[in-house]
Parts: sequence; structure tokens; C-alpha cells
Amino acid sequence: MSAAVLASHRHPTHPADNRGPMTSGLDGDWVVDGAASRVAFSGRVSRFLSTVAARFPDVSGALTIDVAAGTVDIGVDIAVATVTSGNPVWDELIDTADPFAATAHPVARFRGGADGLGVAQSGAGVAAISGELALRGIVRPLALTARWMPQRAGLRIVAEGEVDRDDYGLRVDVPGLSRLMPQRMTVTIEMLVVPA
Repeated sequence: MSAAVLASHRHPTHPADNRGPMTSGLDGDWVVDGAASRVAFSGRVSRFLSTVAARFPDVSGALTIDVAAGTVDIGVDIAVATVTSGNPVWDELIDTADPFAATAHPVARFRGGADGLGVAQSGAGVAAISGELALRGIVRPLALTARWMPQRAGLRIVAEGEVDRDDYGLRVDVPGLSRLMPQRMTVTIEMLVVPA
């Protein structure tokens, strides 16, 4: 995914004096290291029941940061057929139920951006990202809170938001599993991004 793909998601810029000894190294285009990244959906119906989690290890994407302008643009693609619960029995049931409509819509996509970055002198930072998640052929707004920390290999980013599964027609009609599915689920994007 190129920076040009992200350009249409850029917000109007508002200059900010965020630049410090280490923050200038954040500027520019980054790509997702798929081997060190994943996306997860998680939640639970009540505190008396276990947390339900589905992870997607096949993730790709790109990120553009402009510290001086205080903006970030992000695009993430998720191969939904790679979903796993970590339990082979549940995975077989999920594969049969195909709740993410992987055949018709094999890729889920998030596109978004932020105006205003909180960047420490260390280069660590936080941003409120507004965007859209396309899942099962349905596009809905999704707000994420993203935090990042510079690492030797690049930037480690964790972004979280919340979705209502009914907004995407997300159901698991499997006896014993459907009752464990919460109405609202947390979306967590964990990425390592490296310079493009």
C-alpha cells in the first residue's frame, strides 16, 4: 500500500510545535511488518463468562506521519480468512460458519487519519484516529485511540476502538458459541511499522 492510497484520507492540517530531538525521525512513510503485526476482535457477554477473541495474523498496510503538522494517516488491510481463536475445535466451527464472509469479502480495510498528535521528546506518542472500517462489504465509522513507541526495528503501534457487531451483520450461528458473542467488541490493531 503506497502513501498515495492514504492521501485521500488526510485531514486539514494544523501546525503544531511537536518536533524535538527524537520526534523528527517519525516523519515520513512507514509500512506494516506483517510478521510482527496482528488485528484482534475481543469482548465478553458478562463478567461471569470468558472473553471471546478472534485474531487475524495476516495484516498489511501503511502509515504516514507529519509531526510538524500534527497529522497521521493510516491504512490497514486484514485477510479475514486467517482468523483464529487459538482453539482448533472453535476454529473449525468458525471456518464453517464463516462469520466474516471471507469468500465474498476476503479483505477487511481500515482507513483513517488524525489531526493533532501528542508526541513526547522520546518519540512516544498518542493520537485519536477517525476513520472507516470496511468489513463484510459494509463500511462504518470507527474511532481508534492509537499509542506508539519507537523501537530499534521501527515503531510499535497499538490502536483500539469498539464496534457493534450488528452494524456489520456479524453473527456466529453455532450452538454453544453464539451465546458467548458480545454485542460490542473491542478492535485492537497491533503493528510494527518500518520505514518505507
